[in-house]
Amino acid sequence: LSSNGSWRDAWRFKTEVAPSKEEPILDNVVIKTIKYHHSLQDRYFEFSRVDALAMERLTAHPYVMNVHGFCGVSVTTERGADDIARLVSHLSPRNKLDLARKVSKSIAAVHEIDGRDKPATLVHNDINVSNFFWGRNNAPLLNDFNIAVLMMKNKRTNKSCPFPGHFPNPQWKSPEEQAGPDGTSIGQLNEKVDIYALGNLLFRFATGMGPWRDVASDKEAKLTDEQKKHIAHLKVDEGKMPKVPEKISKLKDPYINVLLKAMEWCYQPNMEERPTARQVAEFLEKSREEVDENLFEFGRLHK
Repeated sequence: LSSNGSWRDAWRFKTEVAPSKEEPILDNVVIKTIKYHHSLQDRYFEFSRVDALAMERLTAHPYVMNVHGFCGVSVTTERGADDIARLVSHLSPRNKLDLARKVSKSIAAVHEIDGRDKPATLVHNDINVSNFFWGRNNAPLLNDFNIAVLMMKNKRTNKSCPFPGHFPNPQWKSPEEQAGPDGTSIGQLNEKVDIYALGNLLFRFATGMGPWRDVASDKEAKLTDEQKKHIAHLKVDEGKMPKVPEKISKLKDPYINVLLKAMEWCYQPNMEERPTARQVAEFLEKSREEVDENLFEFGRLHK
C-alpha cells in the first residue's frame, strides 16, 4: 500500500511500461482502487472515466500525471513521490516561485486542452496541494481528475456553458461555489474556479499554511461548521480574501512578494476579473526573471 485517501487506496508495484521487444522498460506504477466501504454507483464509474480520459488527453504534458490504463473504478498511473504539501516548506522562496510557475502551467494545460485560442472545455474542479505529486526532475504532477467537469459548448456563441457546483467547502472554494439553500453552488461556474483554487496554493507556498487558519480558535484544529459559515460570509458578502500572517508580509522577500501579488489576482471575488492560468504562469516567470536580475546586480544571486 503506497497511500490512501477518503475515496481510494493507491498500490505501488513495478511492471513494464510501454514495453518494446528491443528494450522493455521497468518502472514503478500505481494502481488506485476504490475503498471497500464505498457502494458502487453509476456516477462513480463516470468519475473514473473522466479521470482517465483527462489524463490520457494530457499525457504529453510534463506537469500532468501519466495514465497507463483504467477499468471500472480503478486506474493505473505513473508513480509520483510525496505530494507537494509535504515538501514545499523545505524549498527556498525562489524555488517556491518556480514551483508555482510550473503548477500554473499544469492548470493552463487543463483549460487549454482543445487549444490556447479555444474556450475551456475541461475544469479540474479539485485543485489543492494533495493533488500534486513530485515527479522526475522535480516536476509537479497534477493528479486526480475524479470530479473534473467536461464542459458543454454553446454552438451559437461558441462559448463553454457554465455548470453548477456540488462539492462546496467554504474554506477552499470560491465565492460562487458556496452552497445555496438547495445544497448546490450559488453561482454558475466555469474554469475560473480552478484559478481561485490556484490562489489557495499560492497562499500555502507563500505562508506555509492553509488559508483562513486565523479564523480557527485552535490553529491546529479543524474548522467548525460555524467558522466555515463565517468564512463563506466573508467571501460572498464582503469580498474578503484570507489574511496573510504579519510575519510573512514583513519579510519583504521579493520572491514571496511576487507569490502574494499573484495570489491576490487569483482571489478576485468576481470570477471574470480573475486571470487565466497561463497569464499567472507568464506573470510568475517574468517576475522571477526581473527579481533574479535585480539580485544579481546587487551581488545577492549568483547565476
